Amino acid sequence: MAGKTERDIRLARDKSTDTPIHPDTSSIGALEWPPIVASESRLKGIYPEVIADPLKVINLFTEVKQLPFQDGPDSSDVSRISARAFITREAFRAAIVSEPGLIAYLTEGAIDLEGTQRPELDDLVWVYLGRNDPRRRSNHHDFSLRIDDVAQIFSGDEVDVIERADPQYGKKGYSIDLLPANASEDTLVINQYAKLYQIFGRTREEVITMLKQPSNIHVAAFHGGDLISAGIAELGEIPLIRNGQRVPIKFAEITEAATDEVYRRQGFYTIVANHLNRQCAKLDLDFVMAESNTSSLGVIVSAKHQGRRTSLEVLKSFGLPLRLLEQHVRIFEGSADNRPTEEKNDLVPTFMTRKTLQDRYGNQK
Repeated sequence: MAGKTERDIRLARDKSTDTPIHPDTSSIGALEWPPIVASESRLKGIYPEVIADPLKVINLFTEVKQLPFQDGPDSSDVSRISARAFITREAFRAAIVSEPGLIAYLTEGAIDLEGTQRPELDDLVWVYLGRNDPRRRSNHHDFSLRIDDVAQIFSGDEVDVIERADPQYGKKGYSIDLLPANASEDTLVINQYAKLYQIFGRTREEVITMLKQPSNIHVAAFHGGDLISAGIAELGEIPLIRNGQRVPIKFAEITEAATDEVYRRQGFYTIVANHLNRQCAKLDLDFVMAESNTSSLGVIVSAKHQGRRTSLEVLKSFGLPLRLLEQHVRIFEGSADNRPTEEKNDLVPTFMTRKTLQDRYGNQK
């Protein structure tokens, strides 16, 4: 590997995967407060009201800081607190000025909602709060390296861009489209999905449940009838409350993307994601996002090519330290994944609001 940096080597090992959907809870999560026990030893919750008062921001952060971890059996063990809240940009800045240490300690990411083209949302940031038990921490060197990788890719610096295998450009035998509504009843499709999603440890029954989920948009790429790549847009709606009024936020999370090992590093992740984006552009959505796996640099490169922004950019605009969702969930990498079972993946929120989605994908077929 002469001449190759550690970053180059890891890019060559790209697994082309985003955050997996767990069978017991959606990737989006419930509008629950205080946070409730969720998969992978987490307390997880979304605060149900817009926070426009800096003091209330500080109170919320203090509450999350004081939530206890729990050392017990797998079903009750809690080693990570993960919370999200919609906060006005002005209140968030004021809270940072008032309590910089507290806000910096808990803020792992943020999605800026400017560009939703809705006045009741455009002044908000969706803030990720998180803290981990000492037994659930990333290696400091690797954590910093992943932040640097994401920042470099999104800065526009040169990267090893994967070959684009878009079937529109002369590659014969490829097809890509939405799965039909009856896909969960097609034995051939189920068998192929079950094989592909082994990298996530999915059982056949879980795959069928996933295909039946009415809030999922499934896009698949085939080559000569064989499934080679697939992805999901999970549709979500949060009935947020602002000034006593219900303000529904509609969005999609791009999740559980997988590509057959033979076809990786040929651009199929981007092709599938772009097709999902085109489908999302036909809907009344405020934003599209993903919690992207920073161990898979191909996913990060693809997020940039799709036109997403990264939460690192938003954190920087508020003068906050650059962070990731630390040891958030485990993203399985198949039989070659020999990491300790307790080791998870560090994720970075990537997103585009309605304006970018419509500008880039609204007129595409």
